[in-house]
Amino acid sequence: MAKKLSPAQRANQITYFLQGDLKRIQIAYIRAGAKLAQIRDEKHPKGFIPELTDAYGLMWIETQLEDEHLGPETRKQLEALRRKALAGKLTKEDVEKFKKDGTHHRDSLTAVAASLRAIRRRAAALRDFPPALLGDIDALLDRLKSASGAVARAIRFANPRGMRISTIH
Repeated sequence: MAKKLSPAQRANQITYFLQGDLKRIQIAYIRAGAKLAQIRDEKHPKGFIPELTDAYGLMWIETQLEDEHLGPETRKQLEALRRKALAGKLTKEDVEKFKKDGTHHRDSLTAVAASLRAIRRRAAALRDFPPALLGDIDALLDRLKSASGAVARAIRFANPRGMRISTIH
């Protein structure tokens, strides 16, 4: 008779299998892109089939758009790039330019919050880090999130026509 797994062991087992499934899905996605590129190169299609590098760009854009901490201006720029990709007009250079120009496409409060989240992850990994201090970091992160939201609302209120307001980075 097989030994019954603890809930933690079962969770680890499920996580392991899910990671394998996700990896297979990712590989299948890339293979599908390669097949579409092959069909495009053989001049069979009558519609738009993206270059494989464009598909990678679109995948990267969609991953970035999933970030709940993304600033409103950055989200707007990424959505414009996504529309361009879906129209077949996105180039690798567009994505690279966005990455280079916008290494920190976030307002200053969001950038500080991102750094603090990284610090919190490192602190949580330490066995002897006081739990009360983790709670203090969490509280500070909540305050930064609220402040960042307030700044974004103020900018929208002060700029109802959606004009781009330059900020100091």
